[in-house]
Amino acid sequence: MAKYSYKYRPHFGFTGFLIEFFKGSEDADLLKDVLIALESIKPKAQPLVDLWMNGEVMIPFESNIGEFEISKDNYDMVFILGKESVTKMIHEILEANSNFLSLEVNFDDYHLKKI
Repeated sequence: MAKYSYKYRPHFGFTGFLIEFFKGSEDADLLKDVLIALESIKPKAQPLVDLWMNGEVMIPFESNIGEFEISKDNYDMVFILGKESVTKMIHEILEANSNFLSLEVNFDDYHLKKI
């Protein structure tokens, strides 16, 4: 059974894709387990960005497939952000790892509603 679940989904308004963690996002080992799963792309952490206004921490990474960021906030919401080609490759790596379960996505949920 997977320890973590996530969605590879569009940003609201379809401006690119991101990875959003659900089950296990509060787990202190999530970041370590993600980095172990991503060893093949050789992620290297860059200086931390602390967004103190909303209690969010963003950790930028360089890797051999491009740059990405892991974001975590006070509410244990965890995201991986980057160019679509990078997040797609990360999704494929996580999807092949038994610690991670990719959840189905309803793309209609991410269309911006007209007022």
